[in-house]
Amino acid sequence: MTFAHLLNRFRDAVASDGKPAPQPAKKPPERPKAPRAVARPAPDAWLQATHGPKVERDLQLRKRIRDRYLAVRFPGAPHTDDELRDSAAVIKSARLYFEDGDIDRACELLECAADVNAKDEAPWLAHLEILYLRRNAQAFAPLARRFHEAFPNSGRWPEILRLGLRLAPDDPLFHGARPREADIDEHYGAWPQVQNWIQAPFDLTGDVLAAEFHAKMRGGGDVSAPISAKASDK
Repeated sequence: MTFAHLLNRFRDAVASDGKPAPQPAKKPPERPKAPRAVARPAPDAWLQATHGPKVERDLQLRKRIRDRYLAVRFPGAPHTDDELRDSAAVIKSARLYFEDGDIDRACELLECAADVNAKDEAPWLAHLEILYLRRNAQAFAPLARRFHEAFPNSGRWPEILRLGLRLAPDDPLFHGARPREADIDEHYGAWPQVQNWIQAPFDLTGDVLAAEFHAKMRGGGDVSAPISAKASDK
């Protein structure tokens, strides 16, 4: 091997050392893996599974508290949901409270019955009658509005309008009543004007007329005051 040949190889070696070493081919970046789908129950099933037991416990607790309150508030009277759906029994108990002069308790019992049995007009009508007999126009008008919203096609509405016009003539709600019908029995007292929605087993027409006669003989008096009387069920 000649000196020239060695020199050429030396130069080639030096030149190759100055070049950057070849880099390994880069791998394409890996795509992020999609998260694994976790099977979830339907919304209703999820709500029932997570919140259902607690909601059910809360409802049961509220019902127990409510039943206990009603049992204390109305001893001997209907107070459970099943009992409050018996409108005849509820109205009888409310009438007895009314006859004892406990108007607040009578009205509250009828309100509870109306809440439980929303499709029954009877507790509403009895409530309206008691308020009318007590000449409580401030409470009669709002209850009449609520009744009309709950039972817009009730056949009792004309009668309620007639009573409302007598009791609160300035309230626009009752302006749909016929004035003549509202005044047709004006000379009577409170009781004979209504349809006995509280199912009283007696007729107070004679008592009302007698009270009116004595009031006129005394030279005045409030002849429209409500009459409360005891009566034994037949």
